[in-house]
Amino acid sequence: MATKQQATGVILWIARILAILEIGFILFFLLADLLNGDSGGEGLDSLSEFIDFAFFPVMPLIGLLLALKWPALGGMISTLGFVGLSVVRPDLISDPTIMVLAIPGILFLVAWILGKRSLKSVI
Repeated sequence: MATKQQATGVILWIARILAILEIGFILFFLLADLLNGDSGGEGLDSLSEFIDFAFFPVMPLIGLLLALKWPALGGMISTLGFVGLSVVRPDLISDPTIMVLAIPGILFLVAWILGKRSLKSVI
């Protein structure tokens, strides 16, 4: 039982470290785009661009920030953001550089599920 708790703790810490790195990565590109203005000032022209922006980077960013305090809730929000992005933009599913960013949210969910299972074995 102790090894299951240790494994859950290790997964949770890996998820936290990856989440902090991803939050920094997303914020860097958001701030660079806002401050540099290379987008030509076009902004979000259409509803599809707004939906894409909501699914990535907004939902993963909010989800990962929440996951640092509440792993289950934040992991769900972050993972749902990537699922939604995959539905709206199926061309990105084959792009590993985008989909690798879903790993921290999934790890938060795995740690939560393992933590609930180990709690049930105690009770």
